Amino acid sequence: MSENPLPPLRPGSPATNGFKHKNRFGLIIETADEASQAALFERLKELGLQARVVTV
Repeated sequence: MSENPLPPLRPGSPATNGFKHKNRFGLIIETADEASQAALFERLKELGLQARVVTV
């Protein structure tokens, strides 16, 4: 297999639009049920933390 270089990216292509990625860090906490998830979410908000509820 020959090593052909990739063609140049077109203007406006991903990674050429000036977007600067900023790392974000998170934490996943598993709960027993929806009620405990809701209670924990409310407690985290009371503590002033940014939290999101997800179900997977």
